Amino acid sequence: MDPLDGDYMEALERSPLDANFFHSSYWARVLARTYGFDPVYIGRLNGEELSGLFAVMDVRSAVTGKRGVGLPFSDECPLLCADRSLGITLLQEMISVGKKLGWRYLEWRGGDGYCSSAFPSTVYVGHTVDLTLGEGGLIRSFRDSTRRNIQKAQKEGVEVQVRSDTESLLAFYGLQCFTRKRHGLPPQPWSFFKAFWEEVIKPARGFIVLGSLNGEPVAGAIFVACGKKALFKYGASREEAQHTRANNLVMWEGIKECARRGCIELSLGRTEHTNTGLLQFKRGWGGKESSIPYFRYDLKRDKFVASKAMERSPLNRIFSKFPLTLLKLAGALLYRHMA
Repeated sequence: MDPLDGDYMEALERSPLDANFFHSSYWARVLARTYGFDPVYIGRLNGEELSGLFAVMDVRSAVTGKRGVGLPFSDECPLLCADRSLGITLLQEMISVGKKLGWRYLEWRGGDGYCSSAFPSTVYVGHTVDLTLGEGGLIRSFRDSTRRNIQKAQKEGVEVQVRSDTESLLAFYGLQCFTRKRHGLPPQPWSFFKAFWEEVIKPARGFIVLGSLNGEPVAGAIFVACGKKALFKYGASREEAQHTRANNLVMWEGIKECARRGCIELSLGRTEHTNTGLLQFKRGWGGKESSIPYFRYDLKRDKFVASKAMERSPLNRIFSKFPLTLLKLAGALLYRHMA
């Protein structure tokens, strides 16, 4: 199947499969436009109904080699199928395709391993907020400290807006660059956010929430929607304004906006078990906690393998010292190799 074709999204939307934003054609176009990845999507149609889908990108890098990733820079993009036997068939077909394309390994994120020998290469933590509770029910489900932080941001004079214009995108990108620098990481290239705005935000498939103090953006978040499901995709802030708890007010406004747009659940994305600060933040919103297993199949050795845990390296300390201009250049050069 070609996710860049107009008929793909129609088939996905008609399907009873539990698809999310990362299975969408607009996310595929963002990845293809920004990084040059080629989609390798294997699907099954039962009449006009999509009964199975395995979404993978062909990632080719002179630095990190050839591999199939389902999907790059995605929190959770499981193999979708009407029954387990179809899942096994789709996996076997993708392994065969990957060997022909010279992949070192095939990785997919979330769901099942579809083999008796399968085991997760790594496991992340997921959180899903029930938006059907209504505003009052949601507030009551929040941790006491989360409610206090929302109130603190309001008392500090943080002003929040839901926007979708290019100026808000530029403001968020500035915040994102500062946040990535603080974590010792290069930011995504501007071309990525430009493509994301054109494919997702401009057509009203997502929105930006900005929190400002004295007219200056200090916190921001990007949310997207696919059907009745919403996703918190990116969050960023200025370190010197963290005492205002602007992030909490931004998140709360984003949650309310997702509900206003008819979504019934909100995923807060993946979190590493070792990232205790982010885990504490996400646990404060009263969502259901779950595990997100990632699977990696070594195509040379025909076996499932573990992947190395994400740890801070000397490079993180070096990147944190880079001036923003140089850090942005590093992101533009390196990001497509990091999928």
